[in-house]
Amino acid sequence: MTCARCLVNDKNPRVVELWNCVFITHRMTKGPNGETVLQELPAISVDTGLGLERIASVMQGTMTTYDTDVFYRLIDNIHSEALRIIGSTVPSYTSDFVFEEELEEEFAKPRKTGPDPPPRKQTLFEEIIFGPPPLFPKVKPERIVDYTALRRDIAYRIVADHSRALATAMRDGLLPGRQGVSLKLRHLIHRATRAAILTGLDSATRPELLKRIVGQIPLAAPFKAELEGSMARPSKPVHSDDQISEIIQQEVDSFLPRFDKIENTFLNCMKDVGYEGVLSAEQLNGLQSGHYGEPLSWDMICAQARWYGLKPPIDPSLPPPPVEKTFSLASLRDFFFRTPVTQDNQKYEVKRVKEQDQHTYGQSNSRK
Repeated sequence: MTCARCLVNDKNPRVVELWNCVFITHRMTKGPNGETVLQELPAISVDTGLGLERIASVMQGTMTTYDTDVFYRLIDNIHSEALRIIGSTVPSYTSDFVFEEELEEEFAKPRKTGPDPPPRKQTLFEEIIFGPPPLFPKVKPERIVDYTALRRDIAYRIVADHSRALATAMRDGLLPGRQGVSLKLRHLIHRATRAAILTGLDSATRPELLKRIVGQIPLAAPFKAELEGSMARPSKPVHSDDQISEIIQQEVDSFLPRFDKIENTFLNCMKDVGYEGVLSAEQLNGLQSGHYGEPLSWDMICAQARWYGLKPPIDPSLPPPPVEKTFSLASLRDFFFRTPVTQDNQKYEVKRVKEQDQHTYGQSNSRK
């Protein structure tokens, strides 16, 4: 791939947005006849943002933000605590990164049912254009993906990311619950615990890695007593580190009895998944309704699908995407084509001044 522009907005991990500037000047609406109309805003603004962790990744020459100094101390702590919980058999973080297309190529490889076919002979045209084939052709080494190490690294990253979010949110007063943001915190606890148990970073009978890591995370931002107002951050942490650790452990203990049931449920569904690796709408409904065993939440289905190498599922409860978007690229292009072009031909109408005209012009100025 030599076209870097082709990778932008294509969900490619090689291209990361560092800093964006959005100039907000107009509102795009529909006119009475369905035409696109741009309405100028009463106040224009610029929406900008710079990713601190991403710019740190660029400055430090790392492939991901998890290899920067923002995360590697936390990942080292995860490994140290895992050694204390499990023992000396826990491998450290390898920082291996596998691109999405590599995994897709791995899954798309045809299954060999016989011996390899004989090599194709070079045609006369190819020999004239490219020259004779080398006596010892270079064989491109095929990368062998160690999925055990890959999933363990993913678990390291999940625990590091989710523990930071839990530490910040719970110190600000949020608690895990059954709905809204509280439900999201509960999902973070479940996903981090699941990944740690499956990869051997935590005990399957008494998991306590997450609460230990959350208690070791320092404050992301200092609490300021001088901040006031209904939307201001509290002047001090709402919950202490001991309270947070106790709450997290209660959530982990309540999740542990369902752990094996959840995994067996998804593995039962995996038997019905086709070779293309996509969960159908019927399978998604079966997972949520308990047809394959334990009813699963949508968040857990997405986590399990990505964990086992399936493509991201599409929520069947959502309405299908419209055939034509309201402001599609085609309608936007038509709008600009229908916009009258600015008449600026006069700037190209240059009157050349001849030598005699210059003499006349000088005389007229001298008379003045």
